[in-house]
Amino acid sequence: MKKQVNLRGLLAPLLLVLAVLTGVPSWSSGEQNAENSLDEPTLHKRQLWPQSIRNSQGTVLCLIPAGEFTMGFTNSQNGNEANSDYPAHIVRLSQPFYMARYELTVAEYRKFTSSVGYKTIAEVQGWSRGFIADRCTWGHVENLSWLDPGFHQEDTHPVVCINWFEAIAYVDWLNTQEQPTTPSGRKMKYVLPSEAQWEYACRGQTATSYSWGDLADDGLTRVNGRDAGGGPDNTIWSDTFSFRDGFTVTAPVGSFPPNSYGLCDMHGNVSEWCNDWYDPNYYRVAPRDDPQGPQEGSLRVDRGGGWYSSPYGCTSFYRGKLAPEQRSANLGLRIALVLDEPY
Repeated sequence: MKKQVNLRGLLAPLLLVLAVLTGVPSWSSGEQNAENSLDEPTLHKRQLWPQSIRNSQGTVLCLIPAGEFTMGFTNSQNGNEANSDYPAHIVRLSQPFYMARYELTVAEYRKFTSSVGYKTIAEVQGWSRGFIADRCTWGHVENLSWLDPGFHQEDTHPVVCINWFEAIAYVDWLNTQEQPTTPSGRKMKYVLPSEAQWEYACRGQTATSYSWGDLADDGLTRVNGRDAGGGPDNTIWSDTFSFRDGFTVTAPVGSFPPNSYGLCDMHGNVSEWCNDWYDPNYYRVAPRDDPQGPQEGSLRVDRGGGWYSSPYGCTSFYRGKLAPEQRSANLGLRIALVLDEPY
């Protein structure tokens, strides 16, 4: 009997090397292939996209399938009709996309700044928004930047003190390093996720306040937020999770288990910039299909909450908003990879 040769297994390492050398994401590095409807109106093709990929910078991105979900809070969740996360409404994302498994790390951001000699506004101006422990508040703190946010960080921690423009600068740079395509050859591009993409990915097919359920206190071993252990310099918090999460400030990315899509730290650790402008009334007029946010505004959306955030601020539906120039020791980013042109 002839022994069958697994060509896929033999070629996978070669494909991975070629991907790194040519700047193309390694489609052979996925854990498995998954069949996903790409909703192509004319052909209705079904294509195989890997469950995860690793790009030329070593960033792992997880597949988020196309689908529908309820965005915003429902009556069973901890919302308020006066808040901007109301009303709950059906959103349809017509295309699959990839989301980074982890928040962007210090090491990943350093690759960018070292490559092009980039300096952030916090470095140039010599200050950032930071936590002032003796007043238990946030404010202007001298000599803070992503290089030194006022507390110890290692390369595996999420980068912070990055404003929206500096997050976009990283994404734009990444698009110059690669020419990503789907397995069938369709062009893709790196972006900050839309607010709808972010919430859909965070929920991980759930309709509850958190990806683990509706109860904040069930988040033990799942979230780095404002906890019962207090903050920097023994700061005593109010409005906390009832448990100690083991971290006073940022935690190394991936310190907590992933959601059903394989994404870590969607709740807490650092709040994450989205691409959208913020409008408190947008949910009342947003389109059902692929909403991209208002056409203009003065504030940008941030999502997920961070190490300082209350249980409400860490929910799947909570909408943060900041001036795009704002930088903070509680604020970072996570990248997404999307089709360059819709079907």
